[in-house]
Amino acid sequence: EKLKYNEFQLLNQIHRLVDNSNSNNDTITTDLNDPLLRSLPLTVSLGTRLGIDLPDDIIDAIIKGTVFLKHCRMNRLKVRYIFLTPDLLNICWRQIGNLQTQKSMTLKSFDRVEINPPSKQAKEKESSLIMLSSNTKKLLLEYAICETIEENRIEALKWTDALAKCIDRSKKIN
Repeated sequence: EKLKYNEFQLLNQIHRLVDNSNSNNDTITTDLNDPLLRSLPLTVSLGTRLGIDLPDDIIDAIIKGTVFLKHCRMNRLKVRYIFLTPDLLNICWRQIGNLQTQKSMTLKSFDRVEINPPSKQAKEKESSLIMLSSNTKKLLLEYAICETIEENRIEALKWTDALAKCIDRSKKIN
């Protein structure tokens, strides 16, 4: 069976650590600051390291972000790139094509996340509107980049679940 490139790299690095160790074959001693050791991938999942019960692919997706329709005041829609900071404590957005973060909000400032909340923005019964809210603020995001309403709804559900878990985590940390 062929090894994936990362697995091959890991085996190669371990082999080099063993070759560079002292002559005693029973132990491997190395400096913990050795860049080779620090470059070894951690076997613990990203979700475990961050203290959140989410699969790594979902965490990667929310950190990388995606395009949403952001509902603004006066019922205006703006196309925005929405993403979370790598520590999963802030939600950020920016204009498409602009690499600078336009604005961000801490997730701990929200109390709840709902999908398709009763509102004038949710025109269709099966829309993919996500609302992050508290007593004083709300953020309305609509997932609308897939080809079908059902696909948009599925992706919105994934984001809703992930955001809810990130909000819970942020309140425990801070």
